[in-house]
Amino acid sequence: MANVPIGQEGKIHVVGRNDMAIPMTLGCTWRVTDPDGVAVEEHTGDWAGIGATDVNPSGTHEFISPGSFDLNKPGVWTISIWLWMNVDSPVQVATWSGVLCTVTGYVGTIVKKELEYDSARLTIQ
Repeated sequence: MANVPIGQEGKIHVVGRNDMAIPMTLGCTWRVTDPDGVAVEEHTGDWAGIGATDVNPSGTHEFISPGSFDLNKPGVWTISIWLWMNVDSPVQVATWSGVLCTVTGYVGTIVKKELEYDSARLTIQ
């Protein structure tokens, strides 16, 4: 789990492997949720190896999000991932859910406090 400063962009990269003894199609679905539980990235229908280009036994395929999403709220962000095989009759073969990252808020120090009223300033102790 990584700590990420607020305001960064997120991008998902998942690697799936064909553990079958024959070439297969691989599919991947994921959902990223912000600290409030709101889905900010949902990815479905991504299949690799359709037809003559099936993923060979022990072969892998990388699934990469086409866009990015803003990490704009401090707190714990989560991800759920589902890996599928056989595009014609999909079978879920693996799942994973957990913490994607923790977004940290702005960090700083107040070095001076002033009060202004009708152009008169006063330092606040």
